[in-house]
Amino acid sequence: MLAAALAVGGGGCEIVVSHTPRAPAPVAQHHGLPPGVGPTSSPSASAPTAPLAVPAPTGTQLLVPMPTATGGQFEPPPPPLGRPELLPAGLPLGRPPAFAPEAGAGYWLWQGPRGSWMLRTTTGGESHAFSGSVAGTSGAIGDIGPTSAALAERIRRTDVGWEFSFHTAGHADGFTFSVQGGGCVRLDLRLDAAPAVHHVFVGSAQFQPRSAHFIVCPRGQVP
Repeated sequence: MLAAALAVGGGGCEIVVSHTPRAPAPVAQHHGLPPGVGPTSSPSASAPTAPLAVPAPTGTQLLVPMPTATGGQFEPPPPPLGRPELLPAGLPLGRPPAFAPEAGAGYWLWQGPRGSWMLRTTTGGESHAFSGSVAGTSGAIGDIGPTSAALAERIRRTDVGWEFSFHTAGHADGFTFSVQGGGCVRLDLRLDAAPAVHHVFVGSAQFQPRSAHFIVCPRGQVP
């Protein structure tokens, strides 16, 4: 940036020009899907209400909140199609070891030792659209805690559970939730408007469902 100043003295005027260097633009890094993570074989929505209004997440927060690109109106995801795939019980326990903010585009789902569920999204340094729905099979979904304030208006309650729709890039986003009675969860997950097949990793085993519409239960629970 150039800046000019006019100095007037007894002998006339003098123009002083200074130069301030421009900071280089940040360069987004591209990361592929986590190495060593491969496919693993496995044995209706309604009009939304007002946007989610919740305080910032507390003890279950794992990441420092970062800005989220969420411009535009909320676009409800389409209703799930077909019967959900039933995953083996106990899969969600434990954080996926390859989960990191710079991981490739995908969803990461796990359950903590106190029963809270975490759903996180990563983009591999590129911009992606994430949308879908979360519902309990026997108990209601509650205690929704988004990873950033910008996501609060992108997660909405429906008659059967919750739905979300947001765009993000370069870091991890998502939300934490609980299930009344510690029951099972039914999810339908989309990446860039398409079913997120081969882009979902569940629990410490990083299990990959064959379908983006599935039910997963804690150990000892049934749908």
